[in-house]
Amino acid sequence: MPTVTLATLIEPIALATPNETGRIPLPESLVIAKWGESRDLEGRPVIVNEKTVAVLAGNQARLGKNEIALDFEHNTFRKDLPEPKPVAAYGALSVMEGVGIVWTPAADSWTPEGTKFYTGKHYRDLSPTVHRDADGVVIGLHSVALTRAGQIDDLRAYATAMSAEASPLSTDTTPTTMDTNHSAILAKLLNVSTDDLNSMKEEDIVAKFDALSKPDAPEKEETTPMNADALSARIDLLEKRNLLSEAKLAGKAIPFSAEAAEALPLSTLKTVLKDLKPGEVPTAAATSKQHGDEGRPKALSAEESEVIKQLGISEDEYRKTA
Repeated sequence: MPTVTLATLIEPIALATPNETGRIPLPESLVIAKWGESRDLEGRPVIVNEKTVAVLAGNQARLGKNEIALDFEHNTFRKDLPEPKPVAAYGALSVMEGVGIVWTPAADSWTPEGTKFYTGKHYRDLSPTVHRDADGVVIGLHSVALTRAGQIDDLRAYATAMSAEASPLSTDTTPTTMDTNHSAILAKLLNVSTDDLNSMKEEDIVAKFDALSKPDAPEKEETTPMNADALSARIDLLEKRNLLSEAKLAGKAIPFSAEAAEALPLSTLKTVLKDLKPGEVPTAAATSKQHGDEGRPKALSAEESEVIKQLGISEDEYRKTA
């Protein structure tokens, strides 16, 4: 049977080139934080990884920043500057594995100032204002600035992320080993490092995976090893469930049942959920998850406490938007 891989085909980052007038064209997208680890001017890590993929969209929704400003010299972040604070444009965020956090301008959002100063090459660098967890992983953004002196090394205003398209369906039914992307996702699900995963025996991986995906099932005396296709299907199923959970947290009205969603190809489900409008589910439905049967607020988990700490919001603000 054909199988859908999790891999994506991503074209390389390209630098914008001037047209015949000597001006740089407005970008279709910009890489505002590179995949992997970078350093700011103070030497602190700025990391974009699988955790960023998992939490960024939900945190932006909680902050009310599904679109963020591309401003000038961090003027929207600075509280000492008077209003109005001019911006270049507003855009949405996405995370492309192997590329980084990508800012895509909204239609017709470029201001006259933004068009003039970007196409005229007045600002060389990009500088995102990021929220990081204790390890330096980017979990949210306030804005991104056009600047002449960026805070992150080698992050240019004219490096654009070219289009990414989903990998086609595979017609090869020959069993294959897990690719690098599957290994990273599986390591994340099992809460182990990639190095530790590579050193584990297959039967140990299967046993731990089954314990996570079926917590109420009785233990089996014997575990049948799974081939790569079966393991890939298990990973796809858990990723679909993670996507559905994130969509519900963002208040998206999912137009089909969980069973129907899990039956869709992973790439199709991603496309459908991405196009849904956040905030459609009534507030009562969202806030009820934060309370027990007696109406008392549930205690926040350690991860939730760390998130609101890094985002700089209060527990009440989090409960209102979670």
